[in-house]
Parts: sequence; C-alpha cells; structure tokens
Amino acid sequence: MILAVDLGTTHWKAAVFDPDTGLRHLARIPTPTVEENGWPCYDPRRLLERLRELTDGIPSQVRGGIRAVALSGMAEAGLLVDAKSAEPLTMVWPWFDRRALPVYERLRAQALFADRGGVTGLPNAFKYGIYKLLAMREAGCALEGARWLGLVEYAAFLLTGRMAAEPTLAARTYALDVNRRAWDLAFLDALGLPQTLFPALSETGAPMGSLKEGALNLAPGLPVCLCGHDHVCAAHAAATLETGDVFLSMGTAQVILVTRDRFLPQDAASGLSFGPSPVGKPYTCLGSIQSAGGSVNYFKELLYPGQPFETMMEDAACAPAPTGLMYLPYLAGSGAPHLNAGARGGLMGLSPQTRRGEIAAAVYEGIALETRLVLERMGGEAAGFCAMGGLTRHPRLMQILADVTGLAARTPDMDEGTLYGAARLAAQKALGETLLPLAGGRIFRPDEERHRAYTNLYQERYLPFSAFVAGTCDAKG
Repeated sequence: MILAVDLGTTHWKAAVFDPDTGLRHLARIPTPTVEENGWPCYDPRRLLERLRELTDGIPSQVRGGIRAVALSGMAEAGLLVDAKSAEPLTMVWPWFDRRALPVYERLRAQALFADRGGVTGLPNAFKYGIYKLLAMREAGCALEGARWLGLVEYAAFLLTGRMAAEPTLAARTYALDVNRRAWDLAFLDALGLPQTLFPALSETGAPMGSLKEGALNLAPGLPVCLCGHDHVCAAHAAATLETGDVFLSMGTAQVILVTRDRFLPQDAASGLSFGPSPVGKPYTCLGSIQSAGGSVNYFKELLYPGQPFETMMEDAACAPAPTGLMYLPYLAGSGAPHLNAGARGGLMGLSPQTRRGEIAAAVYEGIALETRLVLERMGGEAAGFCAMGGLTRHPRLMQILADVTGLAARTPDMDEGTLYGAARLAAQKALGETLLPLAGGRIFRPDEERHRAYTNLYQERYLPFSAFVAGTCDAKG
C-alpha cells in the first residue's frame, strides 16, 4: 500500500491506497493558515505536526502494509531555509501571496525578463517563486547560505532530512530551464542570487530519501517520493499523461492539461504554461479558466440565494440548448489565448422573457465555449477528455462540454485524483509496480446536432465577443 499526501490550497489530505482494494483510508484537515503582518501564510514549524495529525488515524492493520510515501500539492508556495541549521528563515508564502507584486511590476519591463517565457515555458506572473525570493530579500532576509524549498519539498525534508527539488514544482519558480531540466544559473547571477539557492533536482515520483525514525508513526526507512504539482498528479490518476487525452481539473478555477512532444521558444507567445511531464510525452501544456467554478458559485448566490445547488442544476437542465445567451467566464480575468488579468465577465442576450435557469445554463455554455477556445490554442488532437473536480457533479455542464468540444467526456468515480495520481507515480517509480488508472464513472457523448449548433455559435459570436472584451479591458479592468 502507498500513503499519499496532498498539500492543497483549501485542504491538506492523506490517503492510503491498496493496489487490490483501492482506497483504504482518507483524512483531511482545512489548510492551516496563520497571519503575518496581515497576510495569510503557513507556519513551517507546525508542518510536521500537521502531517502527523493527518496520518495518526490510519488503522494499524493498514499502517503495517504501507511501503512508500508520496507527496504532492500546490505549486509556487515556498519558504527560505538555512542550509546548515535547517531552520526556517521565513514563513511559507502561499502561491496567491501578493507581497511580491511590487517586485514583479518593477522588474517585468526589464530586458532580463523579456525572453524568460522561451526558457521557462511560462507566461510572466507575480506568483512565481523567484519574485517571492526577491521580495524576501528586500524585506531584509539574507539569501547567502539559504535554500528555497517549495511547501511540498519542505515536507519531504521534514520527513527525510534531505533537501531536494522536484521538476514540476521547480518549473514554477521561473528559474528552471524547461528544456534542459536544469536551474538557469546565469539568470540567478544576473539577479545577484546565489547559485546554491535551489537544491538539486530529483526525479518525479522516485525516492528522494528515506523516512526518518519518529518522523511519522510509520516504519522508518520507507521511500519518500516527491510526486510534484497537484494538477499533474491528478492527470496521471486518469492516465491522460500516457494516453494523450485532455485532462480537466474543474474547481473554482479550471485547469486544462495536455501533453506535448516538444516546447519551442516561440511557443511562449501562446500565453499557455509549459512544464516537464513525469511520464508519457516530455512536456505538459496548461491552460486555464480563472473563474469556472467561481462563475457557477457567483450566479448560484445571485440567482438562488439560500437554495441548494440541486435547484440551480434542475433549472439549467430544463433550458434549451443552446440557450441563445452568451456568457464570458472572465470574473477573475482571462487566460490564454486572450491573456488579460483585467478582463471581466459579460452576459449578453437577456430579454424580459429570460429565466434564471437559462442564465444558469448559459454560464455552463460559457465555460464550455472558453474550454474549446483554450483547446484550439493548444492544438493537437484528442479522442476525449477526463474531468475531475467539483464541477463534474453538474451533469448539464458535462453534457454541454461534450456537445461544444465534440469530445466524449469521462468523469471517474473517485474524487481524490491528486492523491491517487501521486500514489500511481510512487508505485511506478519507487516500487516498480502498477496502480491501474481510474476507470468507471459516467461518460457524456456529444450530440451531433447540438455540436453543429454550438460550433456556429462559437465561430460567429463567441470568438469575436471574447476577443473584443479581453482586448479592450486594461490592467485594472
């Protein structure tokens, strides 16, 4: 059996998976945040205590069968650690921490950052680790003799006593050369940063160390595996990294992930995010809808206050397809290909006869149409897609996604995709064994007539509408 841990934005979770019987144990706690000068962050000195809290409830008959520990979680959250004493020098800044925003705004116009996308595979953004490091230095934190560790990597250090970086997480520092799979030391020199700031890279899913005596209530010596970025792990749970199908992580934001054979510097102009893939093709390509579930939640509270989600879902199921309305899911800005943080959502086509169920269905349509837009920007072909996350509980949305994209949509039975994907990687890389990908669940197949109708809508109205709105909003919306 394999113990998998997921350090996410809203919850930290631990699960034990048996290759024969599946999920044997699951525990979760709300992500434990504290405040530092009014900013939410995570206390590194209490992280091991939280890991023990997650794992102490594992039944003894399950505990004895655990053969590896797999760690995954959010990217871009990290801290500085003293390389000699191993003492934390800062709190863990979460990925959404905005203290680095002034540094980002000051530096992004410099020539040094002009071609970073062609090296890192990423569009420039304030959330990356390099900006947090520079902001910490400006706040008086000495970087000589320090190490930057992501939150997941620091958890691995607490369990093993070894410092290591993992490629899919390291890529989100903005300091990794994505093609060479190596730290960009010349870039660090240009910023006046020590070349020793980042630890050596370990292979995703492979053992990076052994569990220390007393670290957890488990047998010491178990291999501890850094399994990387939560979205990549979730995609691996459904085997889309291997099959080449599209993976959708459908939460407050929706991540769209495919794999690619190569990354060229000119690909950086797409606004998509490229990174290393641990299996299958060598690169992942990510697009996003910043407010997918966020849009659904917004209109649920606006139109159905105090009512269960089922009421909204039932109303939407009765609406015509297409609805005749047009919704842009840009409540939190637009992603690639119209990359604009200042873009804002829009709803068109209302009349006195419009009912709230039609608006609810139009929100679903907007998410699906934007998904098609991102997929076309990504290029390539896929036979279908696999989706996980809270939005998969909305059947009308899943059917609209199939109808709009023309792809069959599969929703596996298990919700804990990140945990299972991490366990799959550890089983493969650490134990040389196989955990089968998630199967079962519902399949939504596209209806040809509705697909034609949505294609006309997409080409004639959605493409120009989305380009106009994203192109005319400034950085302040």
